[in-house]
Amino acid sequence: MKTKLIAIGNSKGVRIPRAFIKLCGLTREIEIDIRDRTIIISPPQGPRAGWKQAFERMARQGDDSLIDPAATAWEDEDWQWT
Repeated sequence: MKTKLIAIGNSKGVRIPRAFIKLCGLTREIEIDIRDRTIIISPPQGPRAGWKQAFERMARQGDDSLIDPAATAWEDEDWQWT
């Protein structure tokens, strides 16, 4: 679909057809991003979106072990515990 930019104050805007809004699940708030000179409009993501996939990828790569700060002598050398 081709459309035109419309003036909105000092900015420009695009009218999005109602059917597009419904199909994409857009509501009052949206996220907007630019990738490869393309504007991406999407519904807002919730907190921690994508974390599950990132942790699964880390596990497959063997990069999911815990870091143990007690494994170094740093605490014994630089801190004085009372």
